[in-house]
Amino acid sequence: MDNELFKTEYYKSKKENGKNSSNLSLFIGSQLFMFAIFNETFTSVVEICHIKMSENVQNDNQFIEKIRYLISNYRLDQGLFKNVNICILNTQFTLVPEAYDLKDNVKKLLDFTTGSEKTKNSFIHKTDQLNFCYTITEELLPYLERTFKNATIRHAGVITIDLLMNNSSVKNADLLLNFNNGIFEIAAKKQNKLIYYNVFHYEINEDVLYYLLFMMEQCEFNPLTCKLVIAGQMDTEGELVKAIKKYIKHVSFAVNDKTFGSGFADLKLPDHYFFSLTNQHLCAS
Repeated sequence: MDNELFKTEYYKSKKENGKNSSNLSLFIGSQLFMFAIFNETFTSVVEICHIKMSENVQNDNQFIEKIRYLISNYRLDQGLFKNVNICILNTQFTLVPEAYDLKDNVKKLLDFTTGSEKTKNSFIHKTDQLNFCYTITEELLPYLERTFKNATIRHAGVITIDLLMNNSSVKNADLLLNFNNGIFEIAAKKQNKLIYYNVFHYEINEDVLYYLLFMMEQCEFNPLTCKLVIAGQMDTEGELVKAIKKYIKHVSFAVNDKTFGSGFADLKLPDHYFFSLTNQHLCAS
């Protein structure tokens, strides 16, 4: 497959030789593929690979072929990993109250809320008082299950919500912005109850500001008192962060779990980068 289809960033620890690397984390989006390899005890990240895929994908089969190629190319399918965690980021999901009767209605509900009539499989993840309903590309899920027989596979939204509620650097926040290659997630809570989650594509900074500030207005967040945490691949001194700080007083950045010790120091990465990728193994199933 033409390597021009991919733009790759690769980070590897100089302290870890990889011989005891037995845990894998994958993050798959429509134009993004990332993986992290951990040591045996999940106390150190051995390597991280971030791959931007070209937009030239005509159908699901072409997308899955790209994923197959990447997994094979980086030899992730060799059965060397004790634990495998995979999250899929897409817009094929909806949140409904726990009391809503989902029996035999999930596919219809997803078709309605996503504007699609192609839902072939559906899953429910129960959060506090809410059900997170989602679907995964039909052929992708069985391929991942065959390739990684011990894998835990979830929607990225499940991970983001769990991190908002439980991660030590985020659990006291009201809002979480999680960035990944032209797409970002917003999760919000009040009185420790999830009230909002959504995924947006963006091209310019104004897109992010529009979605963020509109959500805050609708959910009645005070920009002078609410606490926002930013995670993912976002420059702390970049123009977007500066613009956000003009509107929101309390802005901070996520920090990887303390079990990582010195964090990404050896990889020369900021602690808030690759937040979902490197912390998803800590989230409840």
